[in-house]
Amino acid sequence: MEGHLLKLLGDIAAHPARFEVDTAEAHYRQSQALAEALSLRPLLAHCHLGLGILSQRAGKHREAQGDLETAETMFGEMDMRYWRERAKMAMAELA
Repeated sequence: MEGHLLKLLGDIAAHPARFEVDTAEAHYRQSQALAEALSLRPLLAHCHLGLGILSQRAGKHREAQGDLETAETMFGEMDMRYWRERAKMAMAELA
């Protein structure tokens, strides 16, 4: 539950109305660490997606590409089609 809360806090900080890059990244990274420790693959994939979109908006395209590719792969492996397409759309925006 804490991991999901941290991811949500990351989403809030990353929202265009706030766009607090450092705060959002810190929350996503904390959520990511918990997701890895507890083997919560869906949460981990969502963290990669959030980090990818955050990096994209911050102009860090190389970092964004890596996280978005990871998210797209993980969502595909878990047959989470909607989220896989969302990651693909975000990658297409990088091009």
